[in-house]
Amino acid sequence: AASTDKNIYEILFDGSNWQQLTVGTLDNQAMHAVVGNGRNDGVMRVYGISIDGLYEFTWNGSGWTGMRLGNTPGAHEIDIGPARNNGQSNLYIASISSGTFEVRYVSGSWVISNMGDSGDVRGLSLGVGRNDGLTRVYAALLDGRVREFTWNGSNWTFTHLPSSGSQLIHSHVIQGRNDGVNRIYSSSSGGKVFEHSWDGSIWSVV
Repeated sequence: AASTDKNIYEILFDGSNWQQLTVGTLDNQAMHAVVGNGRNDGVMRVYGISIDGLYEFTWNGSGWTGMRLGNTPGAHEIDIGPARNNGQSNLYIASISSGTFEVRYVSGSWVISNMGDSGDVRGLSLGVGRNDGLTRVYAALLDGRVREFTWNGSNWTFTHLPSSGSQLIHSHVIQGRNDGVNRIYSSSSGGKVFEHSWDGSIWSVV
């Protein structure tokens, strides 16, 4: 859990009660946190973002050790997964000032790179939005659109889903209708939720 008090917390149920433990403290208000195999070494770690930095926390058996991985201006949300569809997990960050970023652990170093876009991106998530077996990145834009990123084997390309007409804050890929079909669900600052569906050729929104 990420907190405006700058801390990342671990919420643990010990069998009878809930405990709140501090994983680490960031340099600014903590925006979001995610758990995953960011280094692709089989070790699950906690990754947290503040408005201007990315952090990694590793459990050493008795406590948490942390380090700042780099600068991420305007960072607002983070997700992790194999968006390149090569079995390797990378980090993905939405920035309210600079678009969308991919963070990769390459040859012992962290590489932060823009995915080719810009603007105010509020949230993102990974998923098989087109139900074609390919994982993509879906980013919620303040201008009301969802930006879909696809890795073509050498670089990122992106397109835009139909506009919701409302400022979007989060977008997630789930089977919302429980019919086995993935769709994109986005929440807006106006208190509404929108659903994008892919029919095999075009996107629609309700």
